[in-house]
Amino acid sequence: YGWEFVTSCQNFVIFRKAAVKGDLEIYGDRESKLEFVNTIFQRRYLLSLGLYFILSGTNMSSHPGFVLGFSLIYIPLLLLLGLRFYRMIKSD
Repeated sequence: YGWEFVTSCQNFVIFRKAAVKGDLEIYGDRESKLEFVNTIFQRRYLLSLGLYFILSGTNMSSHPGFVLGFSLIYIPLLLLLGLRFYRMIKSD
């Protein structure tokens, strides 16, 4: 694909590619792109969902107003992110 290895440090690997006008596509095949999206989904979205349930469960009895306000903001955001991940997976 024309990517050249530059360096790596801990868990980060840096590549470079000569500048070309047009669409930049890091993942050339569908399988690697889906694997990347699934990794993001598992690490970020499911973690956020789990933290929401833990925080709302521990604060429900002592601060119900806070949990309601937090839920009114957080639940639509999580639903929107989930819908976008779903569309991203189905688009390719």
